[in-house]
Amino acid sequence: MNPSDRLNTLVSHFHTNVKAFAEMCGYDRPQVFYDIIKGKTKNISAAMCERILKAFPSVSRVWLLTGEGKMIDDGSKREPEEAEPAAQTVPLVHLSALAGPIAAYYEEGEDLAHCERIYSPVAGADLAIPISGDSMEPKFPNGSIAFISRINEASFIPWGHTLVLETENGVFIKNVLPDPSDKSYVWAESINEKYPPMHVPKTSIFRMYRVLSVVKCFKTL
Repeated sequence: MNPSDRLNTLVSHFHTNVKAFAEMCGYDRPQVFYDIIKGKTKNISAAMCERILKAFPSVSRVWLLTGEGKMIDDGSKREPEEAEPAAQTVPLVHLSALAGPIAAYYEEGEDLAHCERIYSPVAGADLAIPISGDSMEPKFPNGSIAFISRINEASFIPWGHTLVLETENGVFIKNVLPDPSDKSYVWAESINEKYPPMHVPKTSIFRMYRVLSVVKCFKTL
């Protein structure tokens, strides 16, 4: 099996596409994979191999570099404590961005078991949530998927970062800043300049989630 076939097989096995696969492996652009698939690059480099194995540790290094043996390393020749974990998957919350409660899907929420699961490109994500609208473009395009983790608001809030706010008026993805003149409010700002900042009372915020990564294309399991 040549390098092009091996990459196509990997992408298919993990139920994704080349662009999302590249993002999971830490590449900003998928061109390095397309070059191999199209035959422009003849081999999978050692550096690329390490990126793929970091994102998908169950893949066999020997198979990835040579095409020999099994694609998935079952760990039968390793001690149990040395076995590497499988790629992380998270529930995909079916909210139209962003309106609706996240709480029903979080941790042991009643709707969590009904969610499809998708591969997360980063560790530590609790959920994946769709983004709709253009208020956070171009960084967070309409139709992309945000991978988020819950914040302990009582201990630390990463001011100035992109957060998902679950409020009594719905769910929003914004850059969040404190209001120095009134500590009972926060400013929620869009990236797209045509949208004015939102002045949000803290009492209306149920939970906050930090955006760890965004993927523009994905496929579910």
